[in-house]
Amino acid sequence: MDSSTKNDAAASFERSVEDRFGILPNFFRLTPEAPAITRNLWGFAEFAYLDNPLPSLFKERLFVYLSQFCESRYCISRHIGFLTGLGHPAGDRDVAPESVEQIVRLLQRSLPAGKALDAHVNFCRHRSAPLSAMPEPGTAAEESVFACASHVFLQDADAPRSLQALKVALDSADLQYLLAFLTFVRTAHFWSKVHPDLRLEEDVVELLGVHEALNSCVLKNPVLASSDALQTLRNELDELHREEADLRSRAGESRFLA
Repeated sequence: MDSSTKNDAAASFERSVEDRFGILPNFFRLTPEAPAITRNLWGFAEFAYLDNPLPSLFKERLFVYLSQFCESRYCISRHIGFLTGLGHPAGDRDVAPESVEQIVRLLQRSLPAGKALDAHVNFCRHRSAPLSAMPEPGTAAEESVFACASHVFLQDADAPRSLQALKVALDSADLQYLLAFLTFVRTAHFWSKVHPDLRLEEDVVELLGVHEALNSCVLKNPVLASSDALQTLRNELDELHREEADLRSRAGESRFLA
């Protein structure tokens, strides 16, 4: 394949990704020297995340919630962007964006563990029938399903009972689609961690610079406070603030001179 054909193929691929998300995430631009890797990663994303029949908003909110547990701040920041309308949540252009307040409430939920998890496990296990639909955003049912799904995702000491609870709460097909989705999120987190050069897109950097509450949720995680990824993001936000201050200063000087 000559260079012109390769360039055309790369441009076509990027248009496909951008058409689905509404933007071209840097996540899918990491390996230009090995385009087959990116195409196959995209194929996995389409199957387990974008075309997964679980509700789009459920998937995107869960992606954001789970991304708290990744040291890299790329996934949580980019998917917060999708939720606020900077792109299409779960690749679905028909999903209305959520407010900053809704997202902050989601991220302020602590992850219950041990005895604190009992109520959520009981909600899922003590049912006469599986949920007729995946829970609506912000409901107690969503909180319980997210709590159990998070422990399955993290594969911690509470994972086995959380999985058993989900087997009761969810239709068997929905459970398998949920597990496939969790598998993709784990892959996305790993891929972002092993590519420390992965940078946030400007739209998300600006979003976090404007909304202190979101900034706090992303940057002020005490578990990750000393990580290199957090320091890099802090530097990007500081640079954005300096640029904005410089622009305001120049605008003021222009008005004074006029």
